[in-house]
Amino acid sequence: MVKFFIIIGLLLFLGSGCTDQVEERFNNTATTIYFNLSGAQADSIVYSFAKVVVNSHVIEVPVEIAGYPADYDRHFRVAVDETLSTAKVGLHYDALEESYVLPKGTFTTKVPVTVYSTDKLLDSVAVSIALQIVANDEFPNDFSKRQQALIKVSNMLEKPGMWDLVYGKKYFGTWSKTKYKLILQVCGVEELPAYNGPNRYLLKGYGMKMQNYFKENYPVYDENGQVIESDWAIIF
Repeated sequence: MVKFFIIIGLLLFLGSGCTDQVEERFNNTATTIYFNLSGAQADSIVYSFAKVVVNSHVIEVPVEIAGYPADYDRHFRVAVDETLSTAKVGLHYDALEESYVLPKGTFTTKVPVTVYSTDKLLDSVAVSIALQIVANDEFPNDFSKRQQALIKVSNMLEKPGMWDLVYGKKYFGTWSKTKYKLILQVCGVEELPAYNGPNRYLLKGYGMKMQNYFKENYPVYDENGQVIESDWAIIF
């Protein structure tokens, strides 16, 4: 039964191919490894330092094998494709390790990539790190699916899609990047909660908390040098 599901998984992973070839591959330990990005990540990971008060962050990029795990540790390689990357090693990210370990008996692991926010360029531009799985003796990787992954890093803060309709109109007033960043920092969240029944009380509390913050710390200036006033109306 396990073998059946693994074979079906590889067929879906490949999208096309010969069943006999897949069956033969699964008679042995898996030699195919790939990036396992899914959902909103798709083929890339987007990270913004604008929502957090740190200068560095470790992004964990998931990888997975297609087939049976081995009963011993194995090594695989990941490199940065410089031709497809705009980020600079030592400035925007740390150099990768020579190789990474897939522990025995496991199907998945993660590749840690440490990124940094100190370059002022990131305030206006996102830089990219193009990762590429590199074949080696333990993972010759006969297939080409999901061998690349892209990391995008910036300090930019985007206005939430519901700001004008809900968040600003009901709880926080006029938009500015500085105000939004302070909302996230002072309220201790990485993003505003979804607007629904239970969260209306929470959002109202956040709105009142921010009004008090701007009153107590007056004047606070936004990114355009304008004072952030605390006189907006809060609508429940």
